[in-house]
Amino acid sequence: VALSNNLPAPWLLLQNDTLFLPGDPADPARAPLAALLPQVTEVQLNPGTLGQGKTTVITALASPQTVLSGELLDHPLHFFPNASGAGFTALQGIHRLAEPGIVPITITAATPDGRTFTISQHALLTAKNYGTDYPLQVDESNLDPAITEPEFALLMDLVAPAPPEKMWTTRFAHPSSTPEFITSWYGRLRSYNNSDFTYFHSGMDYSGAESSPILAPAPGIVVYTGLLDVRGNTTVISHGWGVYTGYWHQSQIDVAVGDRVETGQTIGMMGATGRVTGPHLHFDLIVGGVEVDPEDWINGMYAHVGE
Repeated sequence: VALSNNLPAPWLLLQNDTLFLPGDPADPARAPLAALLPQVTEVQLNPGTLGQGKTTVITALASPQTVLSGELLDHPLHFFPNASGAGFTALQGIHRLAEPGIVPITITAATPDGRTFTISQHALLTAKNYGTDYPLQVDESNLDPAITEPEFALLMDLVAPAPPEKMWTTRFAHPSSTPEFITSWYGRLRSYNNSDFTYFHSGMDYSGAESSPILAPAPGIVVYTGLLDVRGNTTVISHGWGVYTGYWHQSQIDVAVGDRVETGQTIGMMGATGRVTGPHLHFDLIVGGVEVDPEDWINGMYAHVGE
């Protein structure tokens, strides 16, 4: 029980604590999610617990005629058939500041005869320590919700679709030709102008000059290019299945909306447009409408998902 709840020792279990127990097919009181859904023989979370800033992979074994959907942390789950023909996969990002604890996950199965079955169970969401930056002083306009919120809403609208073509088959590459020059990592908590540490860095920063190329990390389709107040010259690429990458502060954009790009292709140049103090690339990775840790994708954790 302690291990299932991310506790280092059993004596840390306290009376009246809410605990997470994984499904057990041998115990009717703790039947796995799939046992309660007709047409579905297995549902798995990978990893078995949710993590702040991480990407969750949900796989389900079901008949090809079954239509699966669901919801996790107020985000819709988009299931797609695996390339092998066996089962379905959905990807969903977990917000960096999501509250740790027990959270519901809902799965709905629609059968060919029109019947619909929905079940909700719980999963454990664990805290992740990404570190903390030194307090930062910035122009107050950088924090003005009248500017930042509409721009973020535009970004979320762009990444809301989940196209059915999965375009990557390997790990994501670094978007820079000098990947050793990373100046800031995903998830670090930030304080601006003496605020509490309620902000976080939503991507990875690569240092460079205005002549440093930006490289596509995986095949995809360009869905946005343009100049934004905070993010500067911006490119957004869809890689399918609700996975997107974003490139902020460019000095030059070398692609257009609708272009298909391949891994390693130059899509623009690093720059200092928008609200920055010097030239660099801010690299975002968004899954299911949530900014997640790009390093996991670069390290190949999702290279073969859905195969």
